[in-house]
Amino acid sequence: MKDKNEKKKRIKMLNRFERNFAFHEYSGKGKEVLEILKGTSNIAASALQSVNYFDTEKRMACPFTGGLVKLLSFETKCHIFCAEKAYNVSQKELLTNQIKEYINENDIKVLIDFYTIDENSDYVAQLWAEGKSKYRFVKKLIQYAFEYEYQDKLSEKAVIKFERNRQDTIALNTARNAKIFFVHIGLNKKYFNSYDQDKFLHVIDILIKTFKVLSYVDWKAEKIEAFRLWQSTKHKLQDKIEIYNAGEKNCFFKINSLLNICSYGTAGERVRLYKPEGRISHWIS
Repeated sequence: MKDKNEKKKRIKMLNRFERNFAFHEYSGKGKEVLEILKGTSNIAASALQSVNYFDTEKRMACPFTGGLVKLLSFETKCHIFCAEKAYNVSQKELLTNQIKEYINENDIKVLIDFYTIDENSDYVAQLWAEGKSKYRFVKKLIQYAFEYEYQDKLSEKAVIKFERNRQDTIALNTARNAKIFFVHIGLNKKYFNSYDQDKFLHVIDILIKTFKVLSYVDWKAEKIEAFRLWQSTKHKLQDKIEIYNAGEKNCFFKINSLLNICSYGTAGERVRLYKPEGRISHWIS
């Protein structure tokens, strides 16, 4: 994000969204525990630790996760689920059923849940996913987006750690019951806090771009995949992507396939795959 006014606008909006969650030291200000905002995509974001909650003991909220999902809803039109007032996990079954019913009614394919991790962790984000193999590209997309945006700042090992959240969360149980793909993203407080606005906005920008790509996905497609593309050392300015061995045995694509391309940070477009003469690689053009 290069535009300073855009940065200020985004921070101002996030802080405004966060107020209701942060009320009375994150006890929340909502009338009901669960808030649902309807979107237009097939993706849902959740922040059910956006306020304090009670298990065998009081568990503290994950600050700014509530404001984050509301910002994602505003920017990308995804569906969201968040907790707006402190609750007890004895309400787990009720909340799970409410969310599951909404997921089924709105044809949601993927649920992405956010929480925060300790600032002393040696990575920017913790990532885990489970569900239908057809949607594993979502996990890859998130991984590639973070690694791409931090490639000049950190080593790959310091960006993403693939590790499951050990808590048996409402979001995870709901996704399993609804039989949809589930992703959880733990954001390091060192990078996800309002004190260092540049780091804060960098993470937010990555997530907004990623959700925008997902909003363009054709979920009815037979196959969906995410690729990490590198610029050739002999690159010439042209709108072509080279895929080696496309159309060959065990390759993802077939020659003459009509593809929907959703480029990171941009809108989607439809392209066709064809085979140039005398080459072992193939072009998307």
